[in-house]
Amino acid sequence: MIALLLAVAAGFAVGYVARCVRPLARVDDWAWEQDYVRSVDLRDDPGRRRRPGWWLAQIVFAVEVAGLFIVHPRRVARQWRHRHDPPPPRGPAVTVISTTDRASSDRQGAPQ
Repeated sequence: MIALLLAVAAGFAVGYVARCVRPLARVDDWAWEQDYVRSVDLRDDPGRRRRPGWWLAQIVFAVEVAGLFIVHPRRVARQWRHRHDPPPPRGPAVTVISTTDRASSDRQGAPQ
């Protein structure tokens, strides 16, 4: 019984520390830095894309996408299918009516 209580207390302690340190957020930030912050380096020399940090960042992104598919499969699949849909049609243009111009207010049938 004592071992179970110690295991539960250790689990709470690990959870608290993980919440404060946020290791997954740090890994994600590192991956974004490898891929996007250093994009100037990649633009200047595309051969640098083969460096280990860039490939590890791609693995981190793949694990994140797989995690999203596991947690929210239907939502992610729907978003993935519709990511390149054209924008919805625009409405008609707005007509601005001047309140100081009598000629335009006469055309609109407004009382004088």
